Amino acid sequence: MMRGQNLPVIICFNKQDIATKEEQEELTKAYEKDQNIELLFEISEITIKNRFHQRSIDILEKIMVMEGEKESTLEKIAKCYLELQEFETAKMYCEKLLKINENNFNIFQCLINNTIQALI
Repeated sequence: MMRGQNLPVIICFNKQDIATKEEQEELTKAYEKDQNIELLFEISEITIKNRFHQRSIDILEKIMVMEGEKESTLEKIAKCYLELQEFETAKMYCEKLLKINENNFNIFQCLINNTIQALI
């Protein structure tokens, strides 16, 4: 029989990022000044996880201005537009992705989801 042990424990329910939308915007402005693309990309990840898809799109579009249309950025924008149910815009970004890499499985999945959502 196992004996109980006195171990300190922390329980966390419904974990959320603690940064508010305003704090995220302040961070974004600070990093835009330095044009630190990696940090902007991380901020976009946080906004996606918090379901601020339009905010994430805004950040990702700023990244595209700085470094051009890269596959990872276009893919994230397309997925955000799908989440916002803006299917035509999502399709446009998926098509841009296919021009860059016609073998990207994620793009095909994005297009399939787009088609299914449009039919529902």
